[in-house]
Amino acid sequence: MAAKTIVMEGYVEYARVFKHNMDANPEFHPTGQFNMNFYPASQGDLQKFWDAGVQESFRGNPRLKSPKEGDGYGIGQFIRLKRDNENRISDDLGGPPEVVWFTEGNENKAWDTDTDGELGNGTKVRVKVTVYGSGDRTGHRLEKIGVLDLVPYEKRERDPLAF
Repeated sequence: MAAKTIVMEGYVEYARVFKHNMDANPEFHPTGQFNMNFYPASQGDLQKFWDAGVQESFRGNPRLKSPKEGDGYGIGQFIRLKRDNENRISDDLGGPPEVVWFTEGNENKAWDTDTDGELGNGTKVRVKVTVYGSGDRTGHRLEKIGVLDLVPYEKRERDPLAF
């Protein structure tokens, strides 16, 4: 099956999409991974993901998940979008996804974390995702994030006595 590119609108949570904040857990991602919880804005946006060939479950686990707390955003459930830091096939298929402003007058202006900050939970975005493979071997790669409405990232202080 040829690769398909889809565009969906929705909201991000726990966006680790920049080189300095990528998921670097060596147990799960030895070379690092850029990932985020993506809450589709509508059922139609989610349907694009399934229609592109992504299976609704992987190894018996549903891809569509409910938030651990709160109501979430958009349709109230999320899918995990990801991109490997390193790709063994091609350098072009790895590294951070492109992040740009996608507001009127700023379309495709490169994101600068020094001046623009990080993406906070609830930031509204448009994402470009490549879906490749077929059947249970279907995968996806987050290509680009266009920020429509930024919710500034706020670091939460952990209670040192909490478990």
